[in-house]
Amino acid sequence: MITSSNAFKIYGGVGAIASGIFLFLGHLLLFFSENDLVTELGKSLVLFAHLILVFAFIGLYEEQAGRNGILGTSGMLLGVVGTIFVTAIVYVELLFRR
Repeated sequence: MITSSNAFKIYGGVGAIASGIFLFLGHLLLFFSENDLVTELGKSLVLFAHLILVFAFIGLYEEQAGRNGILGTSGMLLGVVGTIFVTAIVYVELLFRR
């Protein structure tokens, strides 16, 4: 049976996998894009992947919260903050395109 606390842990792992797939597809589209529509789609996939990744970090951290010390907690916090910064950068790139 999936409880609410277990669901967040499970969805954290699923979110990490989905985020990796979206990042791969988004960067693949950006690498091979020749028109603006494909570029916008690639950037949108990368933005969506980073948004999912923030919540996946939190879900995966909750799974290992008892085993992490101060170093693990600070590493997770820096990872989430860094991912939020990257998400903001990708959002600004989408918002103010050339």
